[in-house]
Amino acid sequence: MYRLTMEYAHHNHGESEDLGLFGAEEALDYFDKFDWKLEVERANELQRVSPTLSIKDEQNSRLIWLSAYGSSSSHDFVSECSFPGMVSHLFGLVKKNGMVFLHHDGFNRNDARKAIQCFVAWSEDELRRLYS
Repeated sequence: MYRLTMEYAHHNHGESEDLGLFGAEEALDYFDKFDWKLEVERANELQRVSPTLSIKDEQNSRLIWLSAYGSSSSHDFVSECSFPGMVSHLFGLVKKNGMVFLHHDGFNRNDARKAIQCFVAWSEDELRRLYS
């Protein structure tokens, strides 16, 4: 199960709404059904925060969040993802267990959805490719 939280355009920084626990398919459905266009419009009007969906796997220390920005006619997503895994050190010469942190500044809606799909499917290699 995944804990979903949503930071809406009318929120202040650091404020969010806990949406509860969702299964993998329900999390994808929430992303698909959410009116990103309208919420990006509100964010541009209010100038507070960008709409941000966070999906957290609390038992396994895994997190993905996606934040929409742009205009009502066109918006993209900034996203970060973190999970336990192999991390390179010393210019890639040494690999150790640690926390993997991935970041991307310009996902379109399809890539943002793909990131959630990979996250809930535990497709960590695919996540690394998508975020590279």
